[in-house]
Amino acid sequence: MNALVLKLGGSVLVDIGACAQLVHEVYRHYRSGLSVLVVCSAFKEHTDALLNTASEVNHRSNSHSTAALVQTGEQQAAACLALACDAAGVPARLLDSSQIGLRAEGNPLDAVPVDVRTSVLRDALTQCSVVIVPGYCARDAAGNPVLLGRGGSDLTAVFLAAKLGVPCHLVKDVDGWYDGERRFDTLSFADALVRRDPVVQVKAVEYAAQTDAGFTIGLPSSQHRTTVGNVATRYASPLPQEPDKLRVSILGVGTVGTGVWQRLSAQTGFEIVGGLVRSTKSTDRSTHGRCSNRRQWIDSGKLTTDVNELFDCDIIVEALPNAAIALPLIKRALRSGTHVVTANKDLVARYGPELEALALASGASFEYSAAVGGACPTLEAAERLSGVGQISRMRGILNATTNVVLDAVSSGESLRDAVSYAQKSGFAEADPSGDLSGRDAANKLVLVVRKLTGIWIASDSIDTDPLTDTASASADNLRQVAQIDIQRSRDGRVADVRARVSLEPLQEYDPLAGVRADWNGAVFYGGADGVDTTKVVGRGAGRWPTSEAAVADVLSVANSISAKHHQVLVA
Repeated sequence: MNALVLKLGGSVLVDIGACAQLVHEVYRHYRSGLSVLVVCSAFKEHTDALLNTASEVNHRSNSHSTAALVQTGEQQAAACLALACDAAGVPARLLDSSQIGLRAEGNPLDAVPVDVRTSVLRDALTQCSVVIVPGYCARDAAGNPVLLGRGGSDLTAVFLAAKLGVPCHLVKDVDGWYDGERRFDTLSFADALVRRDPVVQVKAVEYAAQTDAGFTIGLPSSQHRTTVGNVATRYASPLPQEPDKLRVSILGVGTVGTGVWQRLSAQTGFEIVGGLVRSTKSTDRSTHGRCSNRRQWIDSGKLTTDVNELFDCDIIVEALPNAAIALPLIKRALRSGTHVVTANKDLVARYGPELEALALASGASFEYSAAVGGACPTLEAAERLSGVGQISRMRGILNATTNVVLDAVSSGESLRDAVSYAQKSGFAEADPSGDLSGRDAANKLVLVVRKLTGIWIASDSIDTDPLTDTASASADNLRQVAQIDIQRSRDGRVADVRARVSLEPLQEYDPLAGVRADWNGAVFYGGADGVDTTKVVGRGAGRWPTSEAAVADVLSVANSISAKHHQVLVA
């Protein structure tokens, strides 16, 4: 199984507000092609508070009752993270210790895990890709709640990773295991057990050593970590002095730009230079006619109508309303070597070759994952799969507006009323013709083809079926399906690419049949006979899903900058 166990410790799960930021940590692994099993600690200091509560009620209380109370801390954190994932458009399923059959023996407050239903976990990860479980708690043979000792979420994560046979990464507020001021790059089990450092629960290290199940420790979104396992102990080279915070300018502070601003402001490694707006008043009108309430998250003193004030930066996030306005600004940024992140599919579909050439010439990054599918990592999957096998077909639902409209039509609404509902709900623009005609999905297909094959095709060469009153009434389970077919020569080279956007009635067994409402999905077909499939899903529209994808691109650029900085200093 291509999966990872990711444990989020209480030192990073400090409160409910931290959940939105830790979604980035989950999403970056999901977008890389991994299924992610997330093990949650309770929010910082919450476990101590619950233990004190139990003691206040009855200092000689039944241990199982104490365990039942204390485990609500992990359950609350896990549920909040699942809610944050859903808000950001990341598909996630919440399970508890009973559902996964996590069984432990021994002292009710310091038990040892002995079994888990791995088939349940594997099935859940296959169906959803992100599964969230509370750490620290389990059930004994009689079904009573028990705890795995202080720091027991570490043990939960290591135990589950060992049973699944997948890597385990413990996310904490340190970038590894330290010996005073020196960080270990690798640390042997034997040395880790001798040190008995509270950075990782001793029981977790002991179990990892017994089962030869190594793990890593690091900060969220960081490339620096310590590997603990059956390895030789070695100190890490002293890290070069990191550059100052990366300076980010946001061109367009509407629905998406505001979301990116809020998310990046909460990250420690970034400074928001400012944002380009039509007006510097405290609120601005989004494309759906609703106020975006910038005052909630944004220093109005950093808003400007003069774009020239924003080019002294490292990264530009472009979230402007149309390609004509954005094009000269992005070209200027790329020529100067400034990294660019955009969610503008029209811009990339029309001018992608020119913009990529400018980026290549200056050494700048040009990232546009958010342009297709919002938080559904379609372009990331296409790029990854292009390097590991021969994809022959892609089918996807790439337009959330049409999906919402068709859902309403299927429930009995007229097409006109369905479009009006989508507009009022914020899923359709004032002019939804690009969505309903299929041109929006066609532009997205241009980008998917580029990632899959390295070839740029023209958007107007893609045939589309418009959604009309007649078409919408023609069949049940109608969906707007974007499809790419790739023909290859005997040596594996691309011989022909055909793309289209069509209205198709989907059978219930179709892998896209369950992609409803504002969710997007894509299925890639490969292998010798085209039956190997890879599916990705995620919310395809709205502030937070699109912002999540854009922020993921910003974090990717930041990691690339950091890696290059270290290489230069080491050389």
